[in-house]
Amino acid sequence: MASSISIEKVDAAYGAVRVLQEVTIDVKAGETVVLLGTNGNGKSTLMKCIMGIVRPSSGRIMAAIDGVQHDLTSLTTEQIVDLGIALVPEGRRLFPRQTVEENLLLGAYRRTARAQIKANLDFCFETFPRLAERRNQLAGSMSGGEQQMLALGRALMLAPKILLVDEPSVGLAPILVARTIDKIKELKERYDLTVLMAEQNFTQALRIADRGYVIVHGQIEFEGNSAEELNNNDLIRKFYLGLEDAKESQSERGKSEESDSTKSEAVAREEPWYETLGISPTATAHEINAAWREKLKKTHPDRVADLDTAFQTLADERTKKLNAARDEGLRVQGKT
Repeated sequence: MASSISIEKVDAAYGAVRVLQEVTIDVKAGETVVLLGTNGNGKSTLMKCIMGIVRPSSGRIMAAIDGVQHDLTSLTTEQIVDLGIALVPEGRRLFPRQTVEENLLLGAYRRTARAQIKANLDFCFETFPRLAERRNQLAGSMSGGEQQMLALGRALMLAPKILLVDEPSVGLAPILVARTIDKIKELKERYDLTVLMAEQNFTQALRIADRGYVIVHGQIEFEGNSAEELNNNDLIRKFYLGLEDAKESQSERGKSEESDSTKSEAVAREEPWYETLGISPTATAHEINAAWREKLKKTHPDRVADLDTAFQTLADERTKKLNAARDEGLRVQGKT
């Protein structure tokens, strides 16, 4: 049976600092609802309230799980997790000195999930083949995109009914943001999840949203009953995107597309980035780089050198992380 969340007039604070003020949100069964807002406006605090990490000072948070109503404000975090509500936290919050497989197994806390560990692990490796390839690699030595896959996989090990995703784009390159958002949509549709996603990347969030809310200074300032309604609202464009009106927005978007068509092509055509490049969604970094080079040669040949420099920088940083992880592993084992 389907699952949903209803948040009614929730207030929350950290000591004397009031963060949420009478927040009301509904996430119906099978929906993907986005909570839009810039940093410091209360998105993560609301997620923590749902999970019982932060206790609301007033209001009610109800979850319907398989047709049964639960008051989450009266439950511990462990009990909320056991209901089948999973959180992918901002910043991923992995255990960097544990392997990929060990991090996934730590996600199988729920009693129902513990009874299905092997099946759930196989399911995660099927969903994220890259994790299967790196199952014995330390999580801290992986790239940001791979760590985000691992964080999503850890949540799936819970066999969740409701998936909360907090700022999945944080710390990722634009190309990996699009890939992560596509994967969240795929998981929701394939496994009939109910999804609440907090995100500040307006354009990417609207690609998969059924509808959404905008939170400003801890209050819900606007509710859009569809992604289109959110996208075309002048108030949002003025105060959230910094544009004067919808006409100006369209003009600015047009200029952006002309000046950088490769960056916006996938979103404008509502096409996954990897299809735009003609490669597999599980392509390696080298394959992605090669595909972008070929595309830029045709559209912006003067930017090929910049792309090579950016990828080399990323490769150097990753090498440093791998070496540091190796040295730490040797130190712990007493071999240095």
